Amino acid sequence: MELRHMKYFVEVVNLKSMTKAASKLFITQPTISNTIKLLEDELNVTLFHRFKNQIYLTDAGEAFFFQCKEMLKMYDNIPNDLSNLLEMKSGHLKIGIPTIINIRKLINLISRFHESYPNGT
Repeated sequence: MELRHMKYFVEVVNLKSMTKAASKLFITQPTISNTIKLLEDELNVTLFHRFKNQIYLTDAGEAFFFQCKEMLKMYDNIPNDLSNLLEMKSGHLKIGIPTIINIRKLINLISRFHESYPNGT
């Protein structure tokens, strides 16, 4: 399964039409149809009920649609997440401390860190 196949599927669902999705994606309608068939064969499920000139998601199609949206959202967030990490806009600070450390010193250290990196956790 390829990421672009999931994008095609999501676009078909959003537009409720393989033809409209193909037009929006600048590909042919047979390419969309073949992609949906490929996904159905690979997943061994039917993703759409086809009735006259309309399509409706099956239960499997709805579950797959939800998962595709989540995966595409995660994929789209990768550059931003990595940028934030590299620029130290967000991330995690892990501290190991001996039991004899002065709590006030630790609180001051954490406060200074939080002032410098307010989005850190």
